[in-house]
Amino acid sequence: MIPYLKQGSIKVKPGQRVKQGDVIGQCGDSGSTLAPHIEYRLQNTAGFPAPVTLPAQFVDYVADGKDVTIGEPLRGQMVSNQKQAAAAETAAKPQ
Repeated sequence: MIPYLKQGSIKVKPGQRVKQGDVIGQCGDSGSTLAPHIEYRLQNTAGFPAPVTLPAQFVDYVADGKDVTIGEPLRGQMVSNQKQAAAAETAAKPQ
């Protein structure tokens, strides 16, 4: 489940398999937050009463300024895409 995607931007259908790098939609804003953001949850079923939330592993990201090869971000960490972080640092350096 991924709430808060931009309305009309979803590129996949329910049950469709996706792989790393596939675009699923655009980041949106429900109007009840200060900035657009994404939340996600992997769960064992779509139904009720209470699906079990499953862990998710991510690859090649930056957490609190440190490169992470594979892991699960922790609550409160500042996380970014490694490639985007490196590109931003390169662009910010004086020439």
